[in-house]
Amino acid sequence: MNIQEQKLAGLSTASYSYSMCSLPSDDLYTALIVAFSGEAGNSHEHCGTFRFMDAVTMAGIIAWEPSALILDLRDLKYDWGDEMHRTLTVALAWYGEDFPTAAVVSDLNREGLTSLVEYEMQEDPAKWLFSSIGEAVKAIDTTLRPHIQEMQELRKKALDYANSPESRERRQRIIDTLGHDPQIPD
Repeated sequence: MNIQEQKLAGLSTASYSYSMCSLPSDDLYTALIVAFSGEAGNSHEHCGTFRFMDAVTMAGIIAWEPSALILDLRDLKYDWGDEMHRTLTVALAWYGEDFPTAAVVSDLNREGLTSLVEYEMQEDPAKWLFSSIGEAVKAIDTTLRPHIQEMQELRKKALDYANSPESRERRQRIIDTLGHDPQIPD
């Protein structure tokens, strides 16, 4: 048996960093920003970069459980390669549904990514590709705003109920029945 140690760095010479930011509508909702630099493509030298990016992005999603994902690709050279489709949608593998995702692009990759999103993914590039982190955050916030507002309304209703006389009376009955407050350890 020949066991060989493996490292993600062996897949690609690309580098990465993680950042987080709160969304403007509610700071309980966050976006994970994964920045990549280097080169990705279908050449033998760079084809492992897509798998590397997928693994790094999934590690960040699992570690920080964000509400949304921003791929900062401004320093990543990319001309073509259909595997980038998987990289842009990698969060679906974890969440199993639409997950707000945006990519920040530059002249190093705008043409290739626009083509990929429009023709391979058959999506509107204006919904996926942005020129700055700020634009990407704003777009994701707009996408999540109905959900955020719904959750804010539910939190308000829960707080209103918790502070209502009915709730305080119910809590006192529980304390009287148990002989202690169940939220305070014995």
